[in-house]
Amino acid sequence: MSLIQNSIMKTFCHHYFLPSQRSLGWTVFLLFYLHSSVIASETNIKKSTNINHFLTLEIEGISLKTPLETVPSILEKHGYEQTGSMTFIKQNQHPGQRKSNYRIEVEGADKIHRITYFRGKSGGRIKSPPKQEEPILPNEIEMAKELHDLVCSGITTEEQEKRSCLPITASNISFGDGGLLEIGSRIGVKLDASAATTTIEIKSAQFSRGDN
Repeated sequence: MSLIQNSIMKTFCHHYFLPSQRSLGWTVFLLFYLHSSVIASETNIKKSTNINHFLTLEIEGISLKTPLETVPSILEKHGYEQTGSMTFIKQNQHPGQRKSNYRIEVEGADKIHRITYFRGKSGGRIKSPPKQEEPILPNEIEMAKELHDLVCSGITTEEQEKRSCLPITASNISFGDGGLLEIGSRIGVKLDASAATTTIEIKSAQFSRGDN
């Protein structure tokens, strides 16, 4: 408790309670303070787990709220080619015959909705992976930061540790130790972004695309 809060407590007790009752006053104020802290903490957690934020987060222009029939045309504008029912790929050429290979898979069913984004590098004469300090590709930084913020901001330090939230750097943005992280009972997310490879996944169960 800060010095200011301690001063407020003393003023409260001396003003509203007789000397013989001041121990009771301290107890009342302390209980009120603890209750307020719990409410503030719960509010921050609720903000970070707002389902609609996850449903509307865009990956290459699409989100879990995007109508399935519009997905192919949106991804085509981003340079993707449809190779399967709901699988989309593209390649970007780099110097030295190196390539970035992108793949997006979209799954829509009655109760499960999922977008999986993967990007890796291949080709060329360089056999070693990119150096650790190399930056994440520009097109991935914003969506990786936004997802990281949804999962790791506005929650307690203890919750951040449970979610394995690592600090954001120019070369790495991740949480959950690279695995699928459950947020509440309806959301699953995965984030592991680096220069060498990036995987982003958002999954939601039991929602209608018309939900708010």
